[in-house]
Amino acid sequence: MQIIHDIFEIPVDVWNEGKHFQLPNASKSQSVLNRDTTFKKELEKEIMSIKSPHIFIEDELVYYGVFYGDGFYYSLGPVSRKTMKKQELTEYKRKHELDADFTIHQFGLNLMSKLLSLLYLEISGVMVPYSDISLKSKNVSADNWEIEGNYETYQLFQSESGRQHGQGITFENQFVQFVKNGDVEAMKEAMGGDVPDISDIGEIASTSAKQMEYLLVTVLTLITRAAVEGGMNPEEAYALGDVYLREIERCSNDVNALTLLGIKAQIEFTEKVRNAKKRRNDNIYIKKCKDFIVKNLRKDIHVGDIAPELGVSRAYLSHKFTEVEGITIQQYILKERCEHAANLLKYSDYPISVIAEYMRFSSQSHFGSNFKKIYGMTPKEYRIMFSR
Repeated sequence: MQIIHDIFEIPVDVWNEGKHFQLPNASKSQSVLNRDTTFKKELEKEIMSIKSPHIFIEDELVYYGVFYGDGFYYSLGPVSRKTMKKQELTEYKRKHELDADFTIHQFGLNLMSKLLSLLYLEISGVMVPYSDISLKSKNVSADNWEIEGNYETYQLFQSESGRQHGQGITFENQFVQFVKNGDVEAMKEAMGGDVPDISDIGEIASTSAKQMEYLLVTVLTLITRAAVEGGMNPEEAYALGDVYLREIERCSNDVNALTLLGIKAQIEFTEKVRNAKKRRNDNIYIKKCKDFIVKNLRKDIHVGDIAPELGVSRAYLSHKFTEVEGITIQQYILKERCEHAANLLKYSDYPISVIAEYMRFSSQSHFGSNFKKIYGMTPKEYRIMFSR
């Protein structure tokens, strides 16, 4: 245990009712097991539920490698599956009432499995292949999911009902290709044609609404990736996909609404790709300039900062942009900010002053004057007329 701690610098604990060996020393660095005795009891109960080496998942990120042997509890951790963000670490320290200097190291699940296998062999003389190290949370063990048995039952049900996935796969490949090609007409024709019924392909949920919800999540994943491959800006594609996922949540119990939402998503993504392909012949630096603006729209953007990022002179970029787009880069930035501000006016109840600040206008009056040039009305008038 000392060697493991010295090499990997992760907390190690070995204890029973009378003794507790701990690294790092509790006087130098705070210990979860010393500070949170309730959690220590829970961990002991967890270790005894299996005894053999396994990984205990405390929460989404933090876990312990644990086992029982030779009359002692053994624990490696806490460690994290990935580097924790400051807020995540703060929440964890608050949960166990830990001091400010407490930290958690990132540690891979595969490496932890190998360490547990090695330690258990050293302590008990029994070799547990690290591929057999199981995962368990407080209430659920991955070993309890009888996937193979459920798979056989499902296959039998599919056979008896005459269902098969072949038709669905064919249609799936087809509409993904429509999105990738930006072929709006073909997509609309397919949506109005002989679309395979999911109930004839497979049953993935107990209700039709939940089945449609799962299907839509899968469809959105596929068409978002297809749109990116077809030329749509990745940031815009994934943001649009996120918006649709939130819409799914809002109408998750309405099959008709979910169906219409799916059709709208497939057509909109296809249209976005078509428009992206139309712009593909634009000067490559124009595209890069627009991508830079999209990514930094809510930051302070100066035209002089864009050209060096693209590796061209400011004069060349400004001339080319105006030649192709018919407006200056600064006018394009203002237009994009006003378009996004218009959506916030339409779909949110944020104060106009907050929207102006969020979209990086120098003042509310500056926002108002530029907005009116584009939309022919003030932000307030626009909100009154179009607010949803």
